[in-house]
Amino acid sequence: PICGPLPRQHSDQAKRTGSQSAGVPYWTMTASCHGFSHDAYCAGVDAEIDALAATVDGVDPTAPVPTCGSWQVHDLVEHTGHIHRWAAAIVGKLSTRLLYRKAADWPLPANPAGYAPWLVGGGQDLVDTLIKADPEAPCWAWGADPHVRFWPRRLLHETTVHRCDA
Repeated sequence: PICGPLPRQHSDQAKRTGSQSAGVPYWTMTASCHGFSHDAYCAGVDAEIDALAATVDGVDPTAPVPTCGSWQVHDLVEHTGHIHRWAAAIVGKLSTRLLYRKAADWPLPANPAGYAPWLVGGGQDLVDTLIKADPEAPCWAWGADPHVRFWPRRLLHETTVHRCDA
């Protein structure tokens, strides 16, 4: 299969016009370019959620997170936990439209001792939802691959980066 980015001028033009390069639609490239299976990405998400929870457990919630601008640890935990719950809602409903995260009610625990269990709980729901979902099922995602298969890889990136931030 063709893998790798198109030259910039071709990639931008294809996205604007829906055209193809070398007979391959630009949006199929994301599906074939990554070497891990759906289950492997899900396992990675699961492991990173546990690692993030262990990293923030017992940390001062007001400690700065220098790699995230003005964020403090509580902001990082809240953001990551919200992203996990938001993605689980999109995939769980196989929503073909954007669900607005800010309209949801996923409060961060008032007591910082609850941060790690809150992350793990939301993360377990996310991983269970991802594992049960058909990777080929259509659902909303930004970018060129609006299918369930988008989400495990994206959430592995999101969670890994924020674990490193913490």
